[in-house]
Amino acid sequence: MTYGDSTKVQNLVWGSAKAVVPAGVTSALESATALINSKLNLKSELSGADKPARFDDITNQLAAGIIQEQKDPGVKSQSTVRGEQMLQDYMDDTTIKSRGESYHIRFA
Repeated sequence: MTYGDSTKVQNLVWGSAKAVVPAGVTSALESATALINSKLNLKSELSGADKPARFDDITNQLAAGIIQEQKDPGVKSQSTVRGEQMLQDYMDDTTIKSRGESYHIRFA
């Protein structure tokens, strides 16, 4: 199972979706999902209510970037930059929330 949507990735890369999903799209979604899971230290994909809503958007951007960079390997695509920034923002948001819940100062 992967995060993201192959149709949205195709729209980001080519502007429209093809009738048959190219193998590269599936592979890029798998790679982007693996990247997210490794960055967040997840052992398996999250699904249903456990999966944050932003995961699909982040995965779509990263997968589109992977495909675009295959055409020009020396250049980091804007989709990759956006996807990495979205992932970093998500990590920052979750870190701030967990810090806020874990530190309780009590004055006597």
